[in-house]
This record gives sequence, C-alpha cells and structure tokens, in this order.
Amino acid sequence: MLSLSAHTHKVWAFRGMSNKQQTITKQLQNLYSWTQFYQEVGNKDQIRKCQTQIAELKKVYNQLKSNKNGKTKNAKRN
Repeated sequence: MLSLSAHTHKVWAFRGMSNKQQTITKQLQNLYSWTQFYQEVGNKDQIRKCQTQIAELKKVYNQLKSNKNGKTKNAKRN
C-alpha cells in the first residue's frame, strides 16, 4: 500500500479551494494550535479571543463556500 507524503496530502487537502479559502484554512489551523496552547497554560482570556476569531473566520469561509456552490449550481442550470 502506498503512503502519501505530508506535502502530497496537503496538496490534495487544498484541491478545489480558492486561494482565500486556503488562507482561511491556514489561519484556522494556526488559531486552533494557539487555542490548544492557551488551554494547556490556562489563559482563558486568550482562549476566548482565539475562539472569537475562529468563529469569524468560519463564517467567512462558509460564505465563500456558499457563494462558490451557488455559482456552480447556477452555471449548471443555464
């Protein structure tokens, strides 16, 4: 059985995403890491800040995804 390298896996994970979606995904990964760190050291204020930023980025990401899907569906209908 073939195993994929980390780079190959990363490339496949971003396939079909816009550059903006890729940027947001990277930002979310970073924020999740910081949230985990702040949980380990017990910094509740920073945890809340990260969670707020995560929620905002998820909204933007989902809007981009909705817009992309909407355009695709409309393009197929016409």
